Amino acid sequence: MPQHLGLWLGLLTCTAGATSLPIERVLTGHIGWTTGAALSPDSGQLALVSRSALFLTDRATGKRVSLAGHTGPITAVTYTPDGQTLFSGGNDGTVRRWDSGTGQRRSTLQACGFVKDAPQYREQVTTLAVRSASDFVVGCAGQLQVWRGGRLVRTVPGTLAAYSPDGQRLAVADSERPLKMYDAATLKVRATLALPLLPRPIDVFTTPGSPSALAFSPDGSRLAVAFRDSMPKVENFMASVYDTGTGERVFNLGGQPDFVDGLAYSPDGQTLAATGRSSTKLYDARTGKQLRLLQPPNTRIGVLAVAWTPDGRNVIATSVKKGAEVLDLTGQVRQTYTVPDDSVMALAWNPAGTLLATGARDGRIQLWKGTSPARGWAAHPEGVNDLSFSPDGTRLASGGQDAFLRLWDTRGQPVTALGLKSNGVGWPQFSRDGGTLLFGDWVGLFAVRTARLTRQPNWSIQPVEAALYKQGGQAAYNDPQRWVALTGGAYWQFKSSGGSTFALRLLPDGRTVRELSAASGGAALSQFDSVTGRLTKTILTAPKFGDLYAAGFSPDGRRFASGRADGSTEVWAVDQRLGLQRLMSFPGEGTVDQTVFSPDGRLLAALHGDSVNVFDLEKGVEVGSYRGLSASTRAVAFNSAGTLLAVGSGTTERGGTVTVLRLR
Repeated sequence: MPQHLGLWLGLLTCTAGATSLPIERVLTGHIGWTTGAALSPDSGQLALVSRSALFLTDRATGKRVSLAGHTGPITAVTYTPDGQTLFSGGNDGTVRRWDSGTGQRRSTLQACGFVKDAPQYREQVTTLAVRSASDFVVGCAGQLQVWRGGRLVRTVPGTLAAYSPDGQRLAVADSERPLKMYDAATLKVRATLALPLLPRPIDVFTTPGSPSALAFSPDGSRLAVAFRDSMPKVENFMASVYDTGTGERVFNLGGQPDFVDGLAYSPDGQTLAATGRSSTKLYDARTGKQLRLLQPPNTRIGVLAVAWTPDGRNVIATSVKKGAEVLDLTGQVRQTYTVPDDSVMALAWNPAGTLLATGARDGRIQLWKGTSPARGWAAHPEGVNDLSFSPDGTRLASGGQDAFLRLWDTRGQPVTALGLKSNGVGWPQFSRDGGTLLFGDWVGLFAVRTARLTRQPNWSIQPVEAALYKQGGQAAYNDPQRWVALTGGAYWQFKSSGGSTFALRLLPDGRTVRELSAASGGAALSQFDSVTGRLTKTILTAPKFGDLYAAGFSPDGRRFASGRADGSTEVWAVDQRLGLQRLMSFPGEGTVDQTVFSPDGRLLAALHGDSVNVFDLEKGVEVGSYRGLSASTRAVAFNSAGTLLAVGSGTTERGGTVTVLRLR
């Protein structure tokens, strides 16, 4: 243990006024998931959301403007009827008004209060309905707030709302209660819309679930309503069309029922477009008969919004992974709009500190020199979980959602790959000599001998396990001789302690592995021999870590930092027998999402939602903090010199995908 740690004979609780860490640079890259969309009334501008980031795209010129400000995901976005103002609402409980021409923020309204049973969190904005820049409706916690001229004038029960095109009526959906049609001026109920009956009731469920989408016809005479299923996995979705004057249901939409996230009438009112989790469909608005599929069913893309161009010739369907696609009425994609990601899932600096590697949900790895992208390539189709450079900086290991560990050179050329059987690979880390690579998945932990692994381009663990089963039916980690014979000793699987892994570290001897994982009532600290795969010792630490939320080992594995739900970060020492001693504790606000040591073990970073704090462990003080991250992330990395800290999130003021902070 370093000499300075021997001075800590008891628990030190550290509090100090910290300075705000300056931003060195903000990087923008990777294609993000498109989680929301709105089309201006004249179709000239498209507002797209990537979780916490909002972008305005001029459809004629392609020019894109980033609007930063929300802390956390944006949950609703819509234009005023004149197209001059854009409204956005988020899970930070705020409603923001933007000038759609300049992108300047006009105002911010803290509409939603705190969660009743969790006062550290805000209620999120669930819906926005806008009649003008000063008259609008905001949904919070099952209540709809009606605002006029900057004043809250009325609150009514509801989760969804929509104004009619002429602004005279307000449709309100409230969970499983009948829908109501209000007079927008007096807020008196004009009509009540009864829930439709299921064609095939299930037990006591005779009606579908709560409404998921509302849309008025251009003349306001009809209202289309989509309903969720009434029971999980039953999939008794429905969509119905009502007469807004009488409240009578006219018909249900035909075709195969599907969950619907978006509804939109064509400008002439003759066709109704519906988008859901799998496709975009067109219906005859007069009869409800399905006309055609504009997109083939694909449950992985999640089509969440739809709008028509004013000429009625194109539909803009927005999906999570494909972005906003402009489709003609035959289903041909005429144009696609995507957005940069607001955060990344993986970060790693090369040992020299000259390259920063980022990995994101788009499945790509990007190398950066300063503010410029140096090189990028497709790596893992379902997203990149983790990254790690070899000690000599010539290799980059990546773990992905596609259940592969992949090894690359710094030109992006593949060296080798190991296919597993889980759906997530992470925690890659090299031994100091680069000869061993450690990583984990949802099944176990793996030690890789890099020299042997690189002898062939592709490996797969499944045939090895199948062969072991045929030979004796024993699990791989219980039969080392057979495992080595089948793998050539290129890699070894050993059993995890059973729960999710919080932290993993290959010690400097290149052989001993320490893991901190979830256990009943707390956590388990385990130690393995990576050469034999044997578990050498485990201690249950439930009394000490009852609310452990995140953890990270120091580079030498002799300390770890634990993050708690109450916002505090504790530093612990671990001896050779896994004995524990708490060294120091730092208070904080909000649940700790990640803790990371600097390469020399002197600094510690702790992520808390929209903020990051950096502590000097030699002095026991906070070096500085930055508050204003726009997205929740677990990706954070120090450069080798400990002078820069990369965080896998943009900021509320400058947007972006990755923020690099200067420490000294």
